[in-house]
Amino acid sequence: MIRLALMSVAFVVVTAGLLWMSGDRPQAIIVEDQVTRAAPAPLDLTPALPQPAAVPAPAPQPVTPTPAPTQTASVPSVRPPAGRNDNDDVMEALRTMSYGIVSEFNKPDTPAAPTPQAATTPDPAAMQAALSQRLKDATPTPAPTRTYTVQEGDSLPGIAFKFYGSTVSYLSILQANPDQMSDPGDIRAGMVLIIPEL
Repeated sequence: MIRLALMSVAFVVVTAGLLWMSGDRPQAIIVEDQVTRAAPAPLDLTPALPQPAAVPAPAPQPVTPTPAPTQTASVPSVRPPAGRNDNDDVMEALRTMSYGIVSEFNKPDTPAAPTPQAATTPDPAAMQAALSQRLKDATPTPAPTRTYTVQEGDSLPGIAFKFYGSTVSYLSILQANPDQMSDPGDIRAGMVLIIPEL
């Protein structure tokens, strides 16, 4: 409740501060040397003064567009005259370099000469051996089945904890032994349970 009241007060204070800063304060009206307000301004700390007359802004001057410089198609290979500065030399070097790059891109592509390969005929016996090895590697080998003989006092979650480190994994053991039990409470001493790999 106190938090709600503090949040309400903070909201009112922040809103009033924003209104005061934005200039949405009521303007003062001067009548016969008395200052009155059109509406009360509770948070206004500045004295009410008459507003100065607005100064008209100067008229904008029209901007005339300058024509874009035209580029020359050829690059002169002579040294620039002595009256030019270092920036002109740099620009000239950049222009020459860019024309060199463009001319490199415009050159026709020359395909690389193909490398001759030795003409070999595949050995059918070697191909068959490689294929059978790939098939042998791709065939999954069955996982060895583990079994556990239930002892007196064992529970299915306890057996799961012994093998998996988690009691939740007892469902895997229950699903792997549907012929022996349908409920975790069906466990009896002497049962041989299949413990699947996770």
